[in-house]
Amino acid sequence: PPRGLLIVTGCRRGEIMGLQWERVSLALRTIKIDHALLYSHTRGIYLDTTKTADVRFLKIPQEADGIDKLD
Repeated sequence: PPRGLLIVTGCRRGEIMGLQWERVSLALRTIKIDHALLYSHTRGIYLDTTKTADVRFLKIPQEADGIDKLD
């Protein structure tokens, strides 16, 4: 589940919630972090760049094995 990814990757909550399957490579065991799910009173829930606007590639740690079988 998403909270497990928070723990093993160190990503921000919005980065995990904004993660899309197109940015996960199970073959390379990497996750591309380039968006975050955000909320504001005026816009509601929306997808935007990360807090720092940086793009990061993270290795999927062994602790996250089974990421493709999330409920």
